[in-house]
Amino acid sequence: MRVSIVYAETSQNWSTELECDEGTTLRTLLAIASQCKTFEDVDIAEADGFAIWGRRVSTDYVLQENDRVEVLRRLKIEPMELRRINAQKTRKN
Repeated sequence: MRVSIVYAETSQNWSTELECDEGTTLRTLLAIASQCKTFEDVDIAEADGFAIWGRRVSTDYVLQENDRVEVLRRLKIEPMELRRINAQKTRKN
């Protein structure tokens, strides 16, 4: 069966489609993906979690045909803190 795996940062994104057997878990797919040239510069193990079409899943999730695995990255700054920073910049102008 075919599944996609994607990872994105602000300035760049990576994605690939992989072929795997029925019953493959996300954990197994991640091991396969980490060996792919596409993800050689991405540390999937440092992910903040994983989602399938926007819904968080554990690494025990059994993949289905055409699933889109999203590797979630850690936020560099919390949204509330970013709003504070932007508000301060606006007040200064």
